[in-house]
Amino acid sequence: MPTNGDTEERLTSLRQGSTETGAVKSYYDEMADHYDDMLAGWQYRAPKDACDLLTPHLAEHARVLDVGCGTGLMGRALMRRGTFHLDGIDISDASLRHAEGRGCYARLIRHDLQALPLPVQDNGYDAAAAVGVMSYIADASALMRDLCRAVRPAV
Repeated sequence: MPTNGDTEERLTSLRQGSTETGAVKSYYDEMADHYDDMLAGWQYRAPKDACDLLTPHLAEHARVLDVGCGTGLMGRALMRRGTFHLDGIDISDASLRHAEGRGCYARLIRHDLQALPLPVQDNGYDAAAAVGVMSYIADASALMRDLCRAVRPAV
């Protein structure tokens, strides 16, 4: 972790992890073109498993925020399960281009998830999903509180 403005951490693998914004953005911008293939080779199931847990609680056309949407793997999984209004938010421009190419997002937002509040409306969503992103957040509790602001209370 950098201790001053002169040193920038470099993220070189998913195992390494980092909460340094520049390192995370740079890593995912560089990996975006190969990311889906790499995870497929690992038989990565997190988006599908998260979708299996979330969709029974969603009505058709529910508004869902895909937090740290990356290349859109969670969006793809959700759209295979129903018709939802899906917005995505991520720090990586390159990953967002891939997510846009999937055609399942109504809106994509480039934003650093550590800069709060997120640029979304209060009570604007029925649910939020964050798959594989929280390990990159220095203050995960603060992000979770902000997501509670963005997700409307259940009735």
